[in-house]
Amino acid sequence: MRLRLAYPDALVEVARDEVLFFRRKLLRASLSEVLNYAAGKDAVLPRELKEVSFDIALALNLLNAKKHYKRLTSFSGVA
Repeated sequence: MRLRLAYPDALVEVARDEVLFFRRKLLRASLSEVLNYAAGKDAVLPRELKEVSFDIALALNLLNAKKHYKRLTSFSGVA
């Protein structure tokens, strides 16, 4: 799985179990550390990764969500 998040001044890439953060320099962290910080646990991360940790967690949750929609076959005139 690969996830990329673009910000006006930075790029974040999640590749397998590693998070890469590009903003004038490259920062790396394990995905588990980033997700632990987003979940409210202590983590040793650079400030830049802490700032995007919630976005990463949200994006991964949305990608992993399994939505099942029921197709409406008849419309009974509900306004």
